[in-house]
Amino acid sequence: MKAYLVVLIDISWDDFNPLGISNMGNRIIVRKPPLQKCEKEVQLLLTFIKNTLKGKCVITPFSGIYCRSAFHEEPFISLWNQAVEQGGEIAIHTHEEIVEKGVIKDRIHYSNVIIQLLERLKNAGIEPCGYRGGHATYFNFLTKFLEELNLLIDLTSIPGFNKKSWSAVWSNTSLSAYYLCPFNHLVNCIHAQSNVLEIPLGFKGNKNDFRNYLWIEQADLNDLKSVWDSIVFRAERVGKPQIIYSLFHSHSMSKNKIVRRFSEFLEYASNHGGKIVTSKEARKIFNILNN
Repeated sequence: MKAYLVVLIDISWDDFNPLGISNMGNRIIVRKPPLQKCEKEVQLLLTFIKNTLKGKCVITPFSGIYCRSAFHEEPFISLWNQAVEQGGEIAIHTHEEIVEKGVIKDRIHYSNVIIQLLERLKNAGIEPCGYRGGHATYFNFLTKFLEELNLLIDLTSIPGFNKKSWSAVWSNTSLSAYYLCPFNHLVNCIHAQSNVLEIPLGFKGNKNDFRNYLWIEQADLNDLKSVWDSIVFRAERVGKPQIIYSLFHSHSMSKNKIVRRFSEFLEYASNHGGKIVTSKEARKIFNILNN
């Protein structure tokens, strides 16, 4: 096997762009999520996951300043339990951005939010597999904290992405999974590694262009195939399978063209050196490959 792919699905909605990200048109907009529409999209998503992936995926329900708990209450909690029953995983996902102010950077704020979300999910019978920072935001203080909470997988990294203003810096990081350094997520450890495995977004490894990532909405099918082929080639070149994730958003279930692109990409990856795994399976595979 040349590459192990974790299929990551962010639970989100259209009209949420508090930081004016360029690939979304530089338009700052934050509207409340249309929860009934979101629920229908998640229902469609779960059927798609079951039929296409045999349930294997990581779902990251949104929680942020503009919608703290709706996706961690009914009817969504029952849907997350259904996803787990199908063979999927749930991860904690925070979006701590404030329009025109930027990203909250306070350690205590993050600690309180993550603990609250962890308790909500555990009370619903769900054991989260790990964590994902919104808009690729990550702080070094999170690594030890995630370790303490037994959230041993992080899915935040977008290699080559560099937005210092909102603490989303992943320049020169590994293009395949690696254990985070406890003190600096950007370097290889010269001392003991943490127990938190970082799984990065699949990246072609050249120009920092969203078409060079396994980001389903931001690349056409030929782009995605090209990125995948480069990942397989890299695995052959370095002599070790690559472990990465692909990114899809639940609101795209309302867009048939993107759903078709997603399905065709998954089929292509599976037929060209890839195997779809959960994040916990990816962690076990990484440990076996590196022992």
